[in-house]
Amino acid sequence: MNDLALIIGAGVGGLTTGALLARRGWRVKILEQSSRVGGCCGSFTRSGFKFDIGATLFPNIPWSGLDLVSKDLGLVWNRIFVDPFSQVCFPRHRIGLYRDPEATREEWSREFPARIHRIDELFRSLNKINNRIRHRNLNKISGQVFGSIKGLEQKRQRILLSLISSRYEKKSAQGLLNRVLKENGILSGFDLQTIFWGQTKFEMASLAYVSTVMGLPMNGGFCLKGGSDALCRLLSQYIRANGGEISLNSPVEKVMVRKRKVTGLLLKSGESLEGRCYISNTTPWSLYEDLLSEGFNRKRIIRRLSKLPYPSPIFALFLGVKEDCLPAQLGHKVFFLPDQAGDQNLTGPLFIALAPKEDPERAPEGYRAMSVFHYTSHQHWESGEGYAQHKQQMKARVLHALKRLIPFLDEGLCFCESATPLTYERFTSRPGGIVNGIPQNLAVMGNKALAESTCCRDLYLISDCNSPGLGVEGICRASLDLVDRICKRYE
Repeated sequence: MNDLALIIGAGVGGLTTGALLARRGWRVKILEQSSRVGGCCGSFTRSGFKFDIGATLFPNIPWSGLDLVSKDLGLVWNRIFVDPFSQVCFPRHRIGLYRDPEATREEWSREFPARIHRIDELFRSLNKINNRIRHRNLNKISGQVFGSIKGLEQKRQRILLSLISSRYEKKSAQGLLNRVLKENGILSGFDLQTIFWGQTKFEMASLAYVSTVMGLPMNGGFCLKGGSDALCRLLSQYIRANGGEISLNSPVEKVMVRKRKVTGLLLKSGESLEGRCYISNTTPWSLYEDLLSEGFNRKRIIRRLSKLPYPSPIFALFLGVKEDCLPAQLGHKVFFLPDQAGDQNLTGPLFIALAPKEDPERAPEGYRAMSVFHYTSHQHWESGEGYAQHKQQMKARVLHALKRLIPFLDEGLCFCESATPLTYERFTSRPGGIVNGIPQNLAVMGNKALAESTCCRDLYLISDCNSPGLGVEGICRASLDLVDRICKRYE
């Protein structure tokens, strides 16, 4: 019996699925077109600093997908807990989410003394939810948490909506931004974090926020020692130790299909491979538009994809900064809303990932590695005349905005490298340089998300579009579900 699973892509989804299949006795072969594994969950080193390409912080949830994968495989992640693990900053205010819920409650109460009773009611409600689901399998509640938002208790939803803001007086993200800057509405800042980070529409912010709060009880967050690619390194070692193979520099040209059934993979080198099942760890656009030429309902799926909002690419700066030049109590995942009056060309917030000082692999002693991300548009990012100038202009704008949060940045900055959407496209093979899955909306939430099953028999899709907005956590959950489905089908 041919029990070979062929996996296209060695991102975190491909590696997790491959490791879980190897654990269950499958032969695994992963085909990666680049020279390294990890994709957006990888890391790279420059001038003694180690930067994460994408994922930097993981939620500390006892029943999370990451923990379930580690227990299944018997792997142990070297975690460094950080506090505050998430923070929203804008002029005159800074508020974080702490590992200790009481610290978070106290900080929110100081900022909103008139809403203490609402905040207390919210945290009592969250404690009940946390106690109820802490030791349960996420499979049994994932639909309630991430999909069936309308089924939430009306009282709990009203508490959250009234606490977050009076957003329905405003009909745009810009209106909410003006409210934050003029009235210093801290919780409105969390709304904006949800809007921009989840790439969701303004009207969806409350539902996405409720989903996040329900699904992620406040147990803090952690970084992986050595960077996010430590996760991928361990998974790669596990696959190879269990007889699997990871072939780098092996791009796939085409998924060969006959009568709606996959018959093999054609590599760009001309080699063809056949397996029992095939898994694509790519974006759905790459799979359906580039790798597949036929399949049941393929054209209908492409039409659906064309109607969904396309993820935004990002512009990134990777900085090496002296420790003593950073503000005190700066969080490790910071959502920063600069006062944009001085620069109308820089729209939207900055997302800042600060490597923990407890990790000596990330920076020389006395320095910190910092990644700054800014959503940008697809325009102006085509190679050719004007590209270098636009890259330099965007770099200057982001640094200018960052100095409002870190006033002594010029004195402490010792390394700076920028990455455009074209950079991300080249190194992660994601079209247009996108780094997230499909933006959150009702069309793709819960059981309406893109399925792991595809338009061809024996072909499956594993990506951050299966669980929009949930990142590595969502990919781990999707991998667990997919492997269970494959094993039941082929046993």
